[in-house]
Amino acid sequence: MVGIAAPLYLLPNHFPLFHPRELPFTWIDSSIPFFPETIWIYLSEYLLIISAYFFTTDPGELRCYLKRMVFMLALSFLFFLFFPTTFPRYLFPLPDSLDLGSRFLFEIQRRADSPLNCFPSLHVGSVLTAAFLVRENQARFVLYFGWAVLICLSTLTTKQHYSWDVAGGAILALAIHKLVPKSGVQARH
Repeated sequence: MVGIAAPLYLLPNHFPLFHPRELPFTWIDSSIPFFPETIWIYLSEYLLIISAYFFTTDPGELRCYLKRMVFMLALSFLFFLFFPTTFPRYLFPLPDSLDLGSRFLFEIQRRADSPLNCFPSLHVGSVLTAAFLVRENQARFVLYFGWAVLICLSTLTTKQHYSWDVAGGAILALAIHKLVPKSGVQARH
């Protein structure tokens, strides 16, 4: 997955073909404060995605998960390539009062990931797709869906994404969930 995801995300993130555009702030974007300590929640995306995979034992479900993720990456790549958007991070400098751990993570995040590739939010799409993966276990699904919602909100509180991006990522995850059905699964007894 990483071998597919890295180039599809990083190439347009660091070498855009077209001039990236800032999107207009909605009232949601304007009313949600910059809360940089939520970078911990934001970066927990990777733990959620990987752990969901390891909690799933159904091979058909795992194949479907990988197909959905690849499809999401491919569609997002087209947006990133042909309709690049950027977020005005310069409006949100890290405050001097920020704790050292959060500052360290935020600085690494900002160095590695340019403010491009905003729409649709892969953070949102990927965590929702991972939450759908564990839906067979109700308790686990509630936990993962709640965690995914917190990550979605953190894309706004860390000022990494617009609310447009969150909506786009959620719609993309839902559409792909419906378009890429689970197949080749053995019947459960």
